[in-house]
Amino acid sequence: MISDDEEIAAEKQLARLSKEWTAGVYGFFKPDPIIEYAGGRRAHTFICAATHCRGAT
Repeated sequence: MISDDEEIAAEKQLARLSKEWTAGVYGFFKPDPIIEYAGGRRAHTFICAATHCRGAT
């Protein structure tokens, strides 16, 4: 279980990191990735921005 403080820290980290995502490839994804946890580790999941995307993520 993630504490509220850890969740706030994750949101701040995401905001800081996203300022550095300037490569053109990020244009294919929605602007706000989802913060997910797997095996106790944090991951940023990027969602395809296409209206008819062929992939799940």
